[in-house]
Amino acid sequence: MVKFEASTDIMNRNLWKISSLIHRDSSSLFAQPDVNHRPLSMSFLNNRDFLSKMQGKNNDFGEEMHALVYEVVVGKELEFDRYMEEVKVYSTYTTDEESTMWHEIPKTYAIYPTKEGLQKFADALQLTQKDESNNKVEYVVHNNSPKEIHRLLLSWAINDRKIYYYWRDKNGEKIKRKNNTAQIQNTYQKMIKMTIFQQPIHLAMIGGLHRCGLATHLLTNAYIRNARPELRKDSEYTITQESSVRY
Repeated sequence: MVKFEASTDIMNRNLWKISSLIHRDSSSLFAQPDVNHRPLSMSFLNNRDFLSKMQGKNNDFGEEMHALVYEVVVGKELEFDRYMEEVKVYSTYTTDEESTMWHEIPKTYAIYPTKEGLQKFADALQLTQKDESNNKVEYVVHNNSPKEIHRLLLSWAINDRKIYYYWRDKNGEKIKRKNNTAQIQNTYQKMIKMTIFQQPIHLAMIGGLHRCGLATHLLTNAYIRNARPELRKDSEYTITQESSVRY
């Protein structure tokens, strides 16, 4: 197996941001290396109480979430040696109601993050850092050590992209406005294009699989069922600035 190393430091992350780094493709909204012994249960996600709490406000789910940072390689033939074995990526749920096992994502592998992959993450998300003169400059990745990965994720938290608000010019003055559900979902989809399709650093959930899975479906405005992803024409979800899916 690939040796995944991780920092033991606790980081605060918004649930929607964690969701934005989960691998997906046209066949599945939630895929990852086989690191969690539990599959993603669509019946559990469809539980009315769970759905209500995720869309409601001030609901504390209480438990910490645990994730692995990895780099995804798609469509390439990897050269494996004795230090690295093939680690495949799978859908976390079945996309066929008659199936009992989740499917493998074709030609998609997980490896320990490379320096090049981490730099692509920083570039795609337009991360910045301060230089010696305290000027804001482009973020530079120095290596792929656990400490450097931790530093990069901290910068990701600071360089936050808001999906719940927008700024509108009115008479030359910028005024903060709240996004409605459709605007939040559209902004999230735009962010997915950067976090999933323009860079290779993703997260695999060990703890918090169902919370992250439900957040992914709500923010994507997708039907919650054992089938290939399909977006709803009209959202039946209600996401606000106070919804628990935000945290």
